[in-house]
Parts: sequence; structure tokens; C-alpha cells
Amino acid sequence: MTGIYEKVLGEAFDQLHPEMKKKFGLQLKGAFQATGKGYLTITGGKGWQRPLWHLGAKDHLFFPERGERVPFSIVTKAYQDEKGIDRVAWTRRFHFQNCTRAFDAVMYADPSRRVIMDDLGISGRITSSLRMTVSEDRGLRIVSDQTWLNVGSWKVLLPQILAPQVIVNEHYDEKEQAFHVQVDVKSRLFGRLISYEGYAHTTYKERRTANDH
Repeated sequence: MTGIYEKVLGEAFDQLHPEMKKKFGLQLKGAFQATGKGYLTITGGKGWQRPLWHLGAKDHLFFPERGERVPFSIVTKAYQDEKGIDRVAWTRRFHFQNCTRAFDAVMYADPSRRVIMDDLGISGRITSSLRMTVSEDRGLRIVSDQTWLNVGSWKVLLPQILAPQVIVNEHYDEKEQAFHVQVDVKSRLFGRLISYEGYAHTTYKERRTANDH
């Protein structure tokens, strides 16, 4: 059984660090859930954008708070939906002093285009396609490609000038025995919107069959 990221990366998946292969190799049988905990430095954005961030926070997208050594957790879980499509849910929680914020997404593979499709927020009103490559440190570089606004049964492709540009770099740091992640979200019109960087120590849950819970 092949995980969604291996379906997109193909043979390049074998070039990843073993810990990266384990985390991004989640599938219905074997390791199916990863839980990471650590601290992040979160920066970026301008004051006038705060109302937009508050709206995004309601849908478990981005949020207005920023800070250093912000405790966070991230749970990635492989599952199969009612249509039989393999998906991986990403559940992120950021624990600020006065509140906890969320950023959730569900990913699935489009092997024909060699991209990962990323439904953002709890509503899934925004979908991005992601291109993945293996980096020199045997990690992953993930870059957003196209972005759609989902309105009912309609998918509206956003022009590049309006679509956010997302770049993610993640690798396994053997000295820290943790995953190092760096995320940068920019706008062609407004510059950097949000960036965060830090480490996550990760544990796994396994099951013997796809029917075990």
C-alpha cells in the first residue's frame, strides 16, 4: 500500500531521510498517524491585515497572533474517505498565551499531475495544488502551484496575483532528533503574510489493518 506523497514523488521518495520517509509515508496499514510537538517562531504580516486574519481563524486557517517559542502540536493522520480516496488530515494547534489557534487541512494525491491537492480550513473553501521535490538535506521542499476558491460545486481558479505563494522546507535534524520546519507565505501584492520556523519531536501510532482504529 502506497502513501499519497510517495504516489506523487515516485522513485524520488527513496531519496528522503528515513525519518522523513516514515512521517510522509503514512498509510492505512502500519504507521498511520504522526504527532509532533515543539516550539515555533511566528512572524510576518501587517497591522491592517488583522481583520482578515481573524476571519481566517474562524475557519481554522491563519491567525493574527505572532510570537517566539510558541508551543505547537501537529497531528497528521492517514485515512480513506467515503469515496475510497486516500487522504491525510493535518491538524495544527498553536498555543499562545491568551488563546489557541488552529490551522487544518486535508491532502490527497493527483498522480496524473504529480501534485498534492490541499483543501484548507474546516470548510475546504480554498484548495491549493502543491509541488514537492527532495532537497539536498534529504528533506522536502513544497511549493504552492495553483489555488482555487470553492463556491458550491464551482471551483474558481484564482489569478496568480491574488493567490498566496507558499514555500515549505522540512528536514530531519539528527542532532536535535527532531523535524525542522520552515513555512513562508507571501502575497504578490502585500508581501510576506506569515512565516513560522521551529522543531517538532514526533511519535507515531500504528495499526495492523486498514480497519483497525
